[in-house]
Amino acid sequence: MDLINQLSRTSPSLVVDGGNLLFSSSLPKPVPAGRGNNAAIIAQAYLAPSQALVAVGPYDLAGGTELLLQLARQFPLRLLSANLVDQTTAEPLFSPYQQHHLGELRITVIGLTGPALNGAPAGSRILSWEEVLTPLITKTDLESDLTVLLSSYPPKENLKIARRFPTIQILVQSGHAPANRPPRLVENTLICQTGSRGQYQGVLEVEWKGSGRWHHDTRREQARLAGRLKIINQRIAALEGGEADSLDRQLADTLLAREELSRQLDQLRAQQAETPLKGMRYRNRFIALSARLGDDPDTAALITTLQKKRKEAEQAAED
Repeated sequence: MDLINQLSRTSPSLVVDGGNLLFSSSLPKPVPAGRGNNAAIIAQAYLAPSQALVAVGPYDLAGGTELLLQLARQFPLRLLSANLVDQTTAEPLFSPYQQHHLGELRITVIGLTGPALNGAPAGSRILSWEEVLTPLITKTDLESDLTVLLSSYPPKENLKIARRFPTIQILVQSGHAPANRPPRLVENTLICQTGSRGQYQGVLEVEWKGSGRWHHDTRREQARLAGRLKIINQRIAALEGGEADSLDRQLADTLLAREELSRQLDQLRAQQAETPLKGMRYRNRFIALSARLGDDPDTAALITTLQKKRKEAEQAAED
């Protein structure tokens, strides 16, 4: 929480999560009553204070929809799902989306629940994304400058979604895929994923230029390649000063590496020069959440209190 507060103070920000936060799998799990269970600790100590917009993932449903609805009312939580519906009425159990303003920028955040291993909990259904996204995107496109989709679908399905709906500019996915990869631009959708279970905080910085099209800010990558090129040039100078025949192959390989790095750097510089004034630029980074960052005192105290209550509830149940 302390890190989120620090980031929020530097520029307007929105905290989002693709879901699958409350349990370690989607298999049904009995949950002790009251505030003492782990799901309630996560909800009260992280989700509620951060005011995060969170998609309901299949792992979040392991305790049943009633528990999730109770937590959402109790703390309260901003849980989203466009396709988790009541089995009888087909009405969404949670808000399908929420809209926000960051300055003059209108942002729509949509939640999408991926398939659960044992199906939806009793009394509910998980509709396919094909059923719900087309009418929803048609509606929200008229009201938004930027659309963010939070999805716990597998990566292959998220790729299909990105190709079908180019007006979804950001897709945050949870689970199933290797984490902490740079955002992947598919059509006009940035697909992002951070490490699971609270190991990393992903930060995506967006520079809005009055258009819904993406342009990658390559300055950081240019600096990285320029650093590598400097090291290779130093190595070439050292190899050229040698006399042994065995150095010839090393020199040839290093010259090829320099040629490839120079090509990549020239390409990035050309892309940066050609980027129009209008458009969106992005930069991303991942921050490891470790003890070095320090704990937020209020959050740490709250977690300690809630863990104590959980142990007391478990002992009472055993008696």
